[in-house]
Amino acid sequence: MADTVNVQTEPHILSPDKGSISFAAYVDGHKIECIITAEALKSHFKSADKPIDQVFNENQQAIRSMAEFLLTTGHQRVDGQLLIDPLQTAQEGA
Repeated sequence: MADTVNVQTEPHILSPDKGSISFAAYVDGHKIECIITAEALKSHFKSADKPIDQVFNENQQAIRSMAEFLLTTGHQRVDGQLLIDPLQTAQEGA
C-alpha cells in the first residue's frame, strides 16, 4: 500500500479519440498517469448527455477522491498507469 498519495486533476489531458481524460497522481513521489474513461465518467456521474470534459470539470474533487482510494487500496497499476473504468467506479462505491 502507498504511504503518500497526491492526486492532481489540473492540468489534465482530454483524449477524445481515446474517449478518456488523463491526469497525474504521485504515489510515494512516483508519478502515476491516471486515465478515466468517458464511459466511467458518464455512468458514475449520471451525465450521459454532457461532454466528458464538462463532467470531469464538474466532478474533480470526487475524481481525485476516487483515484486516491484506488491507489491507496493497492489497485492494479499497469505500466505506471491507473485506468479508471466503470468496474473501478463500482468497486469504489463513491
